Amino acid sequence: MTDSPGTAVQAALSGSFSVERDLAAAPDRVFACSAEPAARRRWFGVPGAPDAVHQLDFRPGGGEVSRGHSAAADGTRTRLRHSEHYVYLAYSGDGAQDVAHLKGGTRLQLNGLAAALGPAG
Repeated sequence: MTDSPGTAVQAALSGSFSVERDLAAAPDRVFACSAEPAARRRWFGVPGAPDAVHQLDFRPGGGEVSRGHSAAADGTRTRLRHSEHYVYLAYSGDGAQDVAHLKGGTRLQLNGLAAALGPAG
């Protein structure tokens, strides 16, 4: 694929992945810590730049935009499955390192969620 003679253009790289995590907190606490913007800011790493954008629609079919320049168990535990869909318009090499970085960042965010839930989270 070329944009103009002699200029190669990368095809978009898309995919999805899921990360599961067992949390020592009831589903309602996990949901609240994910759905309430003030609670979410404590663990999600919402960008703090003056021109930062954070939009959250925490309903089925909703989505989240975070941009800046700088499964329930027994009632006291929650199995969380975080699914993420991505599209890279620009990436390095075959994109494998970019995807690995995204997956690693997601795991770090879920560590932050567990910490925000408290010592048992």
